[in-house]
Amino acid sequence: MIENIFQLKWVVARHKQAPLLKEREQFLEHCHLQGTSHKALHSMAPELIAVIHLLQMVDLREVSLEEIKQAAKDWVKEQHSNPKARSYEKSASYFVYVAKKWLRFHGKLRMPSPPRARFADELDDFVAFMATEQGLSPISIRSHRGKTSKFLDWFADRHRLLSSASLDDVDEFLAFKANNGWNRESVSTAAQALRSFFRHAERRSWCKPGIAAGIQGPKIYQYAGLPEGPSWDDVRRLLQSSKGSSPAAIRARAILLLVAVYGLRSGEVRRLFLDDIDWQAETFVVTHSKRGGIAVISAAQGCRRRHSEIPHESEASHSVPQRVRDAPSAISPAQSLHYVLHREYSFEQAWHPVSEEGATQPATCLRNSLAAAGSLI
Repeated sequence: MIENIFQLKWVVARHKQAPLLKEREQFLEHCHLQGTSHKALHSMAPELIAVIHLLQMVDLREVSLEEIKQAAKDWVKEQHSNPKARSYEKSASYFVYVAKKWLRFHGKLRMPSPPRARFADELDDFVAFMATEQGLSPISIRSHRGKTSKFLDWFADRHRLLSSASLDDVDEFLAFKANNGWNRESVSTAAQALRSFFRHAERRSWCKPGIAAGIQGPKIYQYAGLPEGPSWDDVRRLLQSSKGSSPAAIRARAILLLVAVYGLRSGEVRRLFLDDIDWQAETFVVTHSKRGGIAVISAAQGCRRRHSEIPHESEASHSVPQRVRDAPSAISPAQSLHYVLHREYSFEQAWHPVSEEGATQPATCLRNSLAAAGSLI
């Protein structure tokens, strides 16, 4: 490997005569395979000789970080006394970088142990209790340990003694985590872990009694993870499936557009009358199902999404009159639009493409899609 880095024979000979040639070449070969440039290898190889010299290494041995830093200071002093040296500013940092990288590659870098956490003994005792007395699975133990450790680290920044812990501390911690990235499931799992930990702490007399009984996490609903409504890709697919010139297709598309574009409830569609529609102004009057009162809605008030995402709002006003023109002439202007749209056709039949997806309340699903986009009228 040395011959691939240097061309001058006396330089190659100098590197080959230095100690730990095999270990240096193994490291340089590894760096080369990892994509290190030839220029970087050209700088790293002589630095390795300096590392070995200043660490006084004849054989590989474990070296601490403090020893490397002291050797780096000695290296800087040598550089100052070397007339050929051009720069001293980065000598120490580069020396430490190469030494750590080389020793870590051979598994000989001894890093300082991290300081032991304040409540580490209590946490270890809790973990041993879960494993030996409760018989929990390794996954459950790891989960409870992780959540409890986060609480104890948070608590240690505020209190010195576990005996000063209170239910307010637990509630504050859970609220803090809920507001900083944890979802309901994570907060609920943490509450379970802390409830178990404080029951154990109370048995050990580490804290005052009653904390575990008061810990409550958020409720997890069975269908909390399911979407409230279909995505707009599904809505577009549904509208595409209702295209056609048959009376059934025209009816279905008119209903679906009224719900999907304007967010009408099924009851609001049922209560529409022909004289509620102003064909020239392209507006219609809706009697709200829940909040009561009436509203005049125009085509321009349709869903404010990009035109490429849903059909243009005017499609709703085009489909409805097309169905009305196909209706019997005996229908009076006060006749319910529900009769025109649903004659010999139940309202639920319009939702057949959606019902196959498992939706029990399709109109509500489409409304929820609009609400999620902030587009309800």
